[in-house]
Amino acid sequence: MRSLIVAAVAMVLSAPVLGQRIEVADGEWSDFPALEKSQTVNLGDGAMADIDRLVAAGKCAKIGNKKRIRMEIPFLAQFVDGAKVERVMLQRIGCPEVEAIAANAAYYAAKDGRIKPGTSNAAGWYRGSVSYILD
Repeated sequence: MRSLIVAAVAMVLSAPVLGQRIEVADGEWSDFPALEKSQTVNLGDGAMADIDRLVAAGKCAKIGNKKRIRMEIPFLAQFVDGAKVERVMLQRIGCPEVEAIAANAAYYAAKDGRIKPGTSNAAGWYRGSVSYILD
C-alpha cells in the first residue's frame, strides 16, 4: 500500500547517484515508519558551505537569508535486502540545488549505515529528515 502512495505522490525529478534513484516529491509521509535511532541526517562541512553560498546568492529564500538558515527537509528511503538503500525521495522545497545536496546526504548516510531501517530491519520505505540550522 505504501508503495502505491509513494507512486501516487511522486512527481519525479530523477538523478542517478551511482545507479541509485533520488527523487523529489510532494505528499504526507507521517504514516511511514521512522528510521532506526537517529532519524535526522546532518550535513557535512562541504554541503553546509554549498548551501550557505546558495542562500547568500538568493537561490533559496525558503530556507533562509544571508544571516540565518533553517532547513528541515523530510525524506523517505527505500531499503532492500535489509539495509541496502535503493531509492531516496526528498520532500520538495522548490530549491533544486539544495534538494540535490540534501538528497545526496540522505543517500550516503543510508549507504554508509549511519541511518538504518526500523527495528525490524525489513525491506521497505522509512522516513527521516535532513537538517541544517545556522543562526
